[in-house]
Amino acid sequence: METLTKPSAAAQAARPIPPSITTPDKVESRIGMLEFTDGMPSHDTLDKVYDHLDFTHAFEAFVNSVQGVSMHAVHAGFLDAGVKDNEVLIFSELIERNDQVAQGGSRQRLAAD
Repeated sequence: METLTKPSAAAQAARPIPPSITTPDKVESRIGMLEFTDGMPSHDTLDKVYDHLDFTHAFEAFVNSVQGVSMHAVHAGFLDAGVKDNEVLIFSELIERNDQVAQGGSRQRLAAD
């Protein structure tokens, strides 16, 4: 009867590591050069990545709040026009193609072509 034995630690260590799972020493990215030592990021790389995450979260917070700010501006515009809460605004005529319309929350006038 044949007995199965575990391979020794030396035999396991001798196996080559597949390149597809290794981390390169340097990676060029849109936030700059990222450097790694044995897969561990350098302090400079950590700073760059955390700064990028901070910027990404700030941008996401801004973009996610635009809809609420826009709805608030529409509500304020209705109040300025004399429309109270729980009332409906009905235009007596359709807007013409060449009429200028102010976009909610904007100081710029938009013209329709």
